[in-house]
Amino acid sequence: MARAHQEHQRQEDLLRRSGLDHTIVRPVGLTNFNKNLGIQESFANRPKPKLLVSRKAVAQYLVACLKNKEVKNKTVVISAR
Repeated sequence: MARAHQEHQRQEDLLRRSGLDHTIVRPVGLTNFNKNLGIQESFANRPKPKLLVSRKAVAQYLVACLKNKEVKNKTVVISAR
């Protein structure tokens, strides 16, 4: 697992240094629940993320990020509210 984490970190560092506009979204444990509980955004582990988030909620969040300037060039962990 440590190697996978190092590779993710390397890829994120490359993206940050690229000069491209980006948002790095790190969803927690994915579920297939259809009920949308909303999304909790965590920056620098604040607030502490919950354990799960639905794939449907992640997809909706990713689409919303395209127009959300608040998350431009940031890393966000998302979980269910």
